[in-house]
Amino acid sequence: MASSRIKTVEGAAVNLRAVQAEMQRTRHAFLTTDLEVCATFIKIVETELAAGKPDAAQRVLKSAEAGYATIRRLSPRLENADERKEIEEKLNHLRARLDVLDRKVHAPVTP
Repeated sequence: MASSRIKTVEGAAVNLRAVQAEMQRTRHAFLTTDLEVCATFIKIVETELAAGKPDAAQRVLKSAEAGYATIRRLSPRLENADERKEIEEKLNHLRARLDVLDRKVHAPVTP
């Protein structure tokens, strides 16, 4: 009886590790995808600004900022140091691009 309980506990531990590993893979994939979505938002903001539509650009920029905030919040939960570093580097690049666009969106309009 005790032997079957031990096997059950060992099996549960193995299953838990597998689930945790899958959660990490999924988290990394989500963050990578969200970074790509934010990059797309940035392109849209640039397009809207070039078309002279600062209000539309500002709305899309807010979506990019929300994506940035989500990535910033979730990235520390990545257990793999290389994956965390990769996301952090891309996130820093995203922040720099967002800051530039924010200044453009809020720049005074000159005739």
